[in-house]
Amino acid sequence: MAKENYVQIIGVVESEPKYNEARGRTAYEVKTIRSGKRRDNLYVQAYGPAAVVANDFKVGDLVMATGVVVVNDVKKTEYCPDCEKKIIRETSVTEVAAVSNLRLYEVGTDFNLEDFADASNVVKIMGTVLFKPRLVVTSKGKIAKYIVSLNRRFMIDGQVRRQDDPTIVSCGNQAEEAYDNLRTDSLVYINGAMQTRNIKIDRVCPYCKCKYKEDSYVREIIPYNIEFLANCEKGVKERPRKDIGA
Repeated sequence: MAKENYVQIIGVVESEPKYNEARGRTAYEVKTIRSGKRRDNLYVQAYGPAAVVANDFKVGDLVMATGVVVVNDVKKTEYCPDCEKKIIRETSVTEVAAVSNLRLYEVGTDFNLEDFADASNVVKIMGTVLFKPRLVVTSKGKIAKYIVSLNRRFMIDGQVRRQDDPTIVSCGNQAEEAYDNLRTDSLVYINGAMQTRNIKIDRVCPYCKCKYKEDSYVREIIPYNIEFLANCEKGVKERPRKDIGA
């Protein structure tokens, strides 16, 4: 089954790039802007020749990265606020795997990130829905969450799988359309952006059993447009989102 997974990022480098020579990759954080002037910090891992280019980036540079959405399993370290013991938890993070990097403007050059809003945070994916969307009503309106399975064309750090399962968040009228049309194995095409959202997670220390809230974040894909391609309930072709910036 044909699938697509493409990301373009234009933004300001927020952290000093970290080059891992053994793995041939460079990691850095970049601040992007999207419709509605919403700003999101995204985590980029550059591979191959792109890693060498990214290693030369400086904080404050305006750069462009192209690649794919990836969902990586990682181990996160935290400390209990009561007993102060170290806790290691396994989690998944959504990132950009860059196969191409380019410096557009050096730090100190006169540029305005808002001038790049239409191209700063672009995600185009096509894949199959893993389960029917969950529709909830919040103080900001209706929200539908679902996961889309994507194929990747290259391996990362020796991984066997080339499949990534990012979370999609539709809002407002688009949330209703997603809930009404999508089911397990529905094929969809999404044109949107990646969002970083701060959250608090309820935790229980495995040692002293104290309860606390952990400051964390999630990265999700926010659709601008959805095309319902196959195995959908009603066959509605496209529904643009009107309330971007949730």
